[in-house]
Amino acid sequence: MPSTKILFIIFIVASLSPIIAAMVLPSNYSFYMFFPAKPDTVFDRFRLTAGNMVLVFGFGVSLVAAAILVARGFKQRKYLTFICPLVIFFNPLQQPIFLESLDTYLNYKWRDRAQAQNIIGKTPADILALYGKPIREWTEAPKVVDRDGKITWQGEKYTGWEYQPLPFYLCGSRFQVFFVNGKVENFEANDD
Repeated sequence: MPSTKILFIIFIVASLSPIIAAMVLPSNYSFYMFFPAKPDTVFDRFRLTAGNMVLVFGFGVSLVAAAILVARGFKQRKYLTFICPLVIFFNPLQQPIFLESLDTYLNYKWRDRAQAQNIIGKTPADILALYGKPIREWTEAPKVVDRDGKITWQGEKYTGWEYQPLPFYLCGSRFQVFFVNGKVENFEANDD
């Protein structure tokens, strides 16, 4: 069994696998684009697959190293090793490996709940009672402006409220509710 120092080095290198994977990926492709994304060349397809493999392999190695470090730290009363799983859990590039499916499921549950509660036409007070305080709120009036700065089209002013079904998932989905004239006009379950 490797020493604690060696395990820390393995953990740090494996935790940096997203950076290594980003260097391998072809430009304009993000992580987790396995089959829907088809780069034009065979070489870029290979790079996309290799980048994802480096990312997932690094996640696995960092997870195993963190588990061994935590077990050793617990036995030796060195509680600093408990930071290792937190590094994995809060790494935004590794979170999708273990949180994306749960996030998508919860986001669609929010959508189904909104449909079942028939929130179209409800007031902001009703939505606050149903879903709580949003994480973000904005108001805008969409418009199209031509080259001369003239408004060629002006949309209706609306207010948007945004909720995050899985709050600790940094790159997670957003559930949005849109109000026009103080009533819910529409809602969206945006899955990233």
